[in-house]
Amino acid sequence: MVRDDGRVVVLDLGIAAVLETGATRITRTGGVVGSPPYMAPEQALSTTVDPRSDLYALGCLLHEMVAGEPPFRAPTALGVMQRHADEPPVPLRALRPDVPAELEDLVLALLAKQPRDRPADVQEVYRRLLPLLPPAEPDAAAALRPYGALPDPARPYRHPLAPQPVLPARTPPAAAPPAASAAVPGPAPRTATARPAPPDLAEACRRVPELLDAGRLSEVVDLVAQVLPDAREQHGDQAPMVHTLRRVYARTLLVERRYRTALPEWQSLARSAAAERGPADPEALESRREAALCLEKLGETAAALAEYRSLLPLFEAALRQPGGGDWDRVFDLRERIGKLLAADGDLRGAQEVLLALLADKERRYGPHHREAAQLRTELEWLQRGGPHPGGTGAPPDPRSGSWAAPPRGPLPGNPYASGTQPSGW
Repeated sequence: MVRDDGRVVVLDLGIAAVLETGATRITRTGGVVGSPPYMAPEQALSTTVDPRSDLYALGCLLHEMVAGEPPFRAPTALGVMQRHADEPPVPLRALRPDVPAELEDLVLALLAKQPRDRPADVQEVYRRLLPLLPPAEPDAAAALRPYGALPDPARPYRHPLAPQPVLPARTPPAAAPPAASAAVPGPAPRTATARPAPPDLAEACRRVPELLDAGRLSEVVDLVAQVLPDAREQHGDQAPMVHTLRRVYARTLLVERRYRTALPEWQSLARSAAAERGPADPEALESRREAALCLEKLGETAAALAEYRSLLPLFEAALRQPGGGDWDRVFDLRERIGKLLAADGDLRGAQEVLLALLADKERRYGPHHREAAQLRTELEWLQRGGPHPGGTGAPPDPRSGSWAAPPRGPLPGNPYASGTQPSGW
């Protein structure tokens, strides 16, 4: 949907219908979330996804647009995902010899199995595609009608290489001729256009909860961004009202998935809390965790993994404090570490981390708890090196012996390969 301000908002793609009668409807309750023909290997393997997973999907789409067929086909959705995970794509020029070598290289880079081997971001993809586009029309700008206060959101698609249209310049009013009897005055001083003053801090603090309750998060971001610089300068970062606004701003940016803007905000909050109350302060740790989440979502796998690993012993130490800490946070950090290892191609390391986590979750929650069952399912996929089984429900308890041994061989110390239960569990 195109908003009035020209921004494009992606709504629920689950409403999209498959028209072919033989196609599988894979987006359903309890099933795989995603479209198998465009699913990155890390998504098929149920590991961590990031913006580079979208680049893989773009590579699938480019391949299909040029070759007339998706890069991988199979009779079932499960088979398609298996081929995404295991098989190399057919180069475009093997299917269409007239394809430029540069385009073939780009599509193969987008379809790399490991996220780190794909282009760094969509801007790099754009730079590599730009030389393959037709030259710009010199008179394209003249054919465009000048737009009004809001840009025409369809213009980049109708004229992708045309220069931006220029609004007609205002004609300055003619100066009145000087009176014959009066001295000619000097040039009149230019009057600067008055910029609207930022909202009052107290008024902004009153409006923010109302906007949050109404779910108008973009307006919360805009409002707080207007008042925060002056508020920080006048009252300091640690003033209670300013501190609350800073956290609301960072949290709202995170919920809005503006990770690149949210990252420095959480890092600044972490530094402030650590400087005032020490590096083990719960608020400092939580702010660092949110900053690491931004790194993860931005595809900075190595940086996110390093930060999660440095945070884990601090969160574990908090468990031994009088307050008891937060087991859920510790388990979440360990699971993120395991999934990032898998996303980075270290499946053995990921399995070792997640197996230890599963043992601890079962001790704390019980073997039939939802979180333990979900983690067992994810370990099954990792051990098999294959994709999500897709809508078949949770597998049986592996300790009953009903799971077959993974075809690639069990890991050392894996209690689920033999169906036995180690002592002390």
